[in-house]
Amino acid sequence: MNLLNLNNLTFSNIILALMSDEVLVAIGFALLVIIAFSLFRYNYRAQMIVQFYMNDECDIYSKRGLEKYLHRNKRKLKDPSLVIVKIENLGYIYNSTFQDKEEMMYIISNCMLKGLGRLETVARISFDTFIILVDGKSKDEIRQYCKDLDERMQSIYFESFGSYFFNLKFGVYEKTPLKDIKKTLLYALSILDYSKYKEGNIYFYSDDVEKGIAKTELINNLKAEALELKQFVPFIQPKVNFKTGQVVGGEVLVRWLDGNGNVLFFPNEFIPLFEKNGFIKNIDFEMFEQTCIYLQTLIRKGYRDVVLSLNISKINFESKTFLDEITKIVTKYNVPTANIEFEITETISMINPQYISHCIMKLRNLGYKVAMDDFGKEYSSLGNLVSNPFDTIKLDMVFFENSLNTSKEKVITENIINLLNNINTEIVCEGVRDKQTLEILSQMTRDVIIQGYSISKPIPLNQFEAILNTDYTTYFPEIIEEEEEEELPPARDVYSNVSELGVVPVSEKDNEELNEIKERLDNLSTLFEKSFEKEKADSQKSELDQLKAEIEKLNSSKSVNSSSNDALLNAILLQMTNMNNQNHSNTSNDDKIMMLINEINELKNKSKMDALMNEIEELKNKNKDLARQNSDYQERSQFTNTQTGENRVNRPNPTRNFGGNNQKENTHIDDDSKNLVNDNVNSEESLVPAEVKTSKLLVDKAKEASVEQKYIYNLLKNDIMKYMFIQCKPSKSYDKFYTGKECLAKLNITKKSIRIYLALNPSDYPIDQFPRKDVGDIKAHKDTPLCLIVRSQTSIRKCEQLINDLMKQKGIKINRSYKKTNYV
Repeated sequence: MNLLNLNNLTFSNIILALMSDEVLVAIGFALLVIIAFSLFRYNYRAQMIVQFYMNDECDIYSKRGLEKYLHRNKRKLKDPSLVIVKIENLGYIYNSTFQDKEEMMYIISNCMLKGLGRLETVARISFDTFIILVDGKSKDEIRQYCKDLDERMQSIYFESFGSYFFNLKFGVYEKTPLKDIKKTLLYALSILDYSKYKEGNIYFYSDDVEKGIAKTELINNLKAEALELKQFVPFIQPKVNFKTGQVVGGEVLVRWLDGNGNVLFFPNEFIPLFEKNGFIKNIDFEMFEQTCIYLQTLIRKGYRDVVLSLNISKINFESKTFLDEITKIVTKYNVPTANIEFEITETISMINPQYISHCIMKLRNLGYKVAMDDFGKEYSSLGNLVSNPFDTIKLDMVFFENSLNTSKEKVITENIINLLNNINTEIVCEGVRDKQTLEILSQMTRDVIIQGYSISKPIPLNQFEAILNTDYTTYFPEIIEEEEEEELPPARDVYSNVSELGVVPVSEKDNEELNEIKERLDNLSTLFEKSFEKEKADSQKSELDQLKAEIEKLNSSKSVNSSSNDALLNAILLQMTNMNNQNHSNTSNDDKIMMLINEINELKNKSKMDALMNEIEELKNKNKDLARQNSDYQERSQFTNTQTGENRVNRPNPTRNFGGNNQKENTHIDDDSKNLVNDNVNSEESLVPAEVKTSKLLVDKAKEASVEQKYIYNLLKNDIMKYMFIQCKPSKSYDKFYTGKECLAKLNITKKSIRIYLALNPSDYPIDQFPRKDVGDIKAHKDTPLCLIVRSQTSIRKCEQLINDLMKQKGIKINRSYKKTNYV
């Protein structure tokens, strides 16, 4: 019993010792540490999951997050569609002075989230590409959503930056299958690259997407083997000095050939893919090594001044080992660096301007030449030219793809060339395709290098050496040397005689003689100006007298006898009297005389119109008489047949023959009268008097038109013909466009402009916004009363808007399979 008590006492003492304050604190601290660690681990895992599935800049799903969301909700989604949104110019504002990038991306993602339903969401797939999941929306509703999103994006105003125009492209994958979500997203993201079915800036999924992806997979599978088999072959497109006609070098371009030397894949099919997956790095070094081998051969044969240029991909330019690797290759083949030029696109130079400038300086210090490629294609930042010392600027082919047809293209190109010449930079005009472009360029400058199909297409290396000695001066337009005018000495009080011996001062006597000669010249100049003004005034007076005689002739004419014409003639006479009484400057009278000529010609045309209408009325009266005689004859014939009881089938009926001939004659008369009216209406568009002018056919007018006018005419005609069921029926003076029997529009070409007549109500369009004429009172244009004169790009755009309005009113849709045609 005592032993048991002792044991109990010992155990209780132990418990009391353990329950001391220090031990309790230690246990509590240990528990806190365990709980804190567990919470930290849980929070860390939650953050990692968020980073894995969410985009931290926009607070929306990432690509993986969208995949998980689709897996989780695919049974709840009834009719899902994916809308791909690509912001093509996001990089500019993102890399600009805009401070809070997260705020900017949050505002953009908020724009996309507006108008979405409960299960609909947005994910950011890459830097500038988003996917919007919509459910239960029809094609028209998706179109409207894209349009509303575009408008919301353009209305964004950033406090620290201001407004910005976002260039958006949309891809729509309707009725998206969700069995294989990764494959579905791959197809959706490929819509913008491969789909050919589009409406404006909206691309829709088509079979082309699947074919494009299949080709991409094939290229990926074959690329490594093709590199080993040397199927990536360098071709060279020659560059020729426009002044000397000599070949100065060429650009090395890659071609993928099969074992028989035929093209297996085109560059635009594999280069963008290799840039994405990084394989372009291997292609760049393969082309560089092949170029060095070929340069070594050319230098041994004596061609020491040939410069070959190569493109550098973004991935290579950002690599820190790039310079070391190209140095090894150049040293291996002992090629001078001065014979190699690297071409850098503007997009690369905008990535990290400071780093790129540093790399360019390193390349130039090593002796390489550096060129800016595709100048004018995208950013065209002039700051790039200031911060980066380029040896060469390559003008993109966008400047020459239209053969410099318009005056706007000529002005822009000439000013850019002059700017680059002033900063002592070599200029290469890339993509020059035809002789017309060469002709126009020769009028601007000869201090450029020409590259393009007008010289040669890219050729294999073994053919390049053959054209190095070719002289292209016989192919280029001839240089017309202008005689230099002698510069007159400056007009000063004291003249100096400059000779080989130096400056010799003129004596006072000689100086007085020179002053006298100067005074005589001034007097002669004054007399000449006075005589010129007198001759001008006399010529204007004679023109006014002729106009007065014309008006008197019109006034005495019987065809112009309405009160409105009398009032107009009196107003013109009053104007002419006022002009005769003026004694000051006559320059303003020239315009007034031209206005009077126009008004008189209009009166003449109206006079001729009245005469034509009278003639038409006489013809119609004759038709009525003939018809009346015909009906009388029919009545007599019927009465005779009834009395005799003869069989009418067996007897020839003269009435039918007579009636048939009369009907044909009536048709010819109506057609002639319409042609007369149309010809007269067309003559109103000319300043030449109607009695003298003979109406020209539309084909003849088109032949005489300038290149710019033909271009405008072609644009407008294509813009009308691209709609469904439109038929063009050319007449003498117009191209007429019909749907069935309804005339929708007419096109006419004149010496100075293009005129378009549309079946729209002119009162629906304010004249200050759409400068136009209402020609509904003219019989020939009663169906097409709205007339516009088109002379510029602005007018073309206004016409396109009106044509679009017209087709909407008529319910006519665009023909998606229509291809533009060169009608002129």
